[in-house]
Amino acid sequence: MACVHDSAGRSSQVQGHAETRLTFVPRSAPAFANVPRAKNLLHGGGRYARPVPNPIVIVESDPMWPAEFERLRSRTAGAVGDVAVAIEHIGSTAVPGLAAKPVIDLVVVVEPQDLQTAVERLVAVGYVHQGNLGVEGREAFGVPEGERQHHLYVSPTDSEELRAQLAFRDRLRANPALAAEYEALKRELAVRFRGDRMGYTDAKSDFVIAASRP
Repeated sequence: MACVHDSAGRSSQVQGHAETRLTFVPRSAPAFANVPRAKNLLHGGGRYARPVPNPIVIVESDPMWPAEFERLRSRTAGAVGDVAVAIEHIGSTAVPGLAAKPVIDLVVVVEPQDLQTAVERLVAVGYVHQGNLGVEGREAFGVPEGERQHHLYVSPTDSEELRAQLAFRDRLRANPALAAEYEALKRELAVRFRGDRMGYTDAKSDFVIAASRP
């Protein structure tokens, strides 16, 4: 048996009259070139791509979301109960029947003078204070180790951000047509911005602002 090379660098094994040709793959070819095309197309792009890490996923409304909020509310109240004016369920999971990302959002409402006390007590039970993350009128927290993913905020009673969040939630609850319009927008944007959470949020902002106005 002998190995021969042609001018393109391809090689073949020769034994008597039988020849077995080896497949030549240029160094520039993608490693996943032989993976079925349908599994690797970017939406609308027609290009091969690796899976998007932590993509935006919108799921149907889950009847267990209110119970999960109550579990988190009870846990949070144990830390801040005597300074909390209210603990509110906000975001899309707070609107019955509305499809959403499956993550509970809740906000602890306090008097302005109690804001720092609430922050310190939540840190003491394992929450990670992240500051306002660029949004005035709220303080954000990372979840304690071992806890299911959720978004927790603390806002003073005079926060414009809090007013807008509650107004938007209440209008979606009261207006099924508006909620359906918002759901359709979210589904469209989740496809368009599937790996870009900031882009997804920014693209929703005009709708949210318009629906939150007094």
